[in-house]
Amino acid sequence: MNELHQPGYGDRQATGNIFRSVFSKKCTVGHVVVVKIATKEKPEAEVESAEITISDDDTPPKTETEEEQSDTERMERECLSQQLGACCYQRVGNQTMNSEVRNVPWIQCDSCHGWLHTDCAGIHLTELGTDSSFNCGCQMKLPYHLKRTRAVAKECLLESVLTDEEIQKLAHDLRAGVLRSNRMFLKQHPNFSLKFKQNREALISIFTEKQTTAIIYRVHAVMRHNKGDLTQLSFNLEVMTPELTVSILRKLEGFNRYQAEKAFLSHIIFEDENTQKELED
Repeated sequence: MNELHQPGYGDRQATGNIFRSVFSKKCTVGHVVVVKIATKEKPEAEVESAEITISDDDTPPKTETEEEQSDTERMERECLSQQLGACCYQRVGNQTMNSEVRNVPWIQCDSCHGWLHTDCAGIHLTELGTDSSFNCGCQMKLPYHLKRTRAVAKECLLESVLTDEEIQKLAHDLRAGVLRSNRMFLKQHPNFSLKFKQNREALISIFTEKQTTAIIYRVHAVMRHNKGDLTQLSFNLEVMTPELTVSILRKLEGFNRYQAEKAFLSHIIFEDENTQKELED
């Protein structure tokens, strides 16, 4: 890790107190029963890169504008991340995140034929060739064992998985909207469904308090946050810490964003060494 400003004891104590109050909250998102509902955003029309292999008969995904879709089709297509409460275009009641965005690209899983916004899958269609396939991870059963992540955690190196440049880029992309995240949306729109916001913010990490605190300090050092800036501290806790957790899972386990969010929201908490040993066995 680059030698940057390290928070002093006072910083650690204040941050630790805030962290403990957040970490102790009980997340209820994973227990919410979500009924299928229609989302407003639909696949982008006439996008060449969207034409990829998406089913056994090599039929490319159907791309059309919102106006071209029937009411039935609107009801049938729902982003898989919507069920997790992790969709970048999450709909809660009559509110929809990023509702101003139009022509959002979608991608379909070859196995379960479920749909994901490319933002929610964490991929760009330009990364895929016309003969590429996509799997959302539905063939992997929960709970995920996360063996690589647990091995790194055992060595107390989780906070070092991402480089300083990767952490800085993550923060920049979140703020600039290059990387869409409903955590960032909730941060920027504090009045959006307060109950959903509380549930979403209740879980900031799947790691132990010690491991998560180390990640928080690392972000504080890399981003050179002012120790007295509560806005920066809030951004660190509510957005960067969970997004770093997702990024760590993606990097170590090779997950797409949907898989990482699924692991995150499945309450796979890293406990002490004895609990980890039981899970590995």
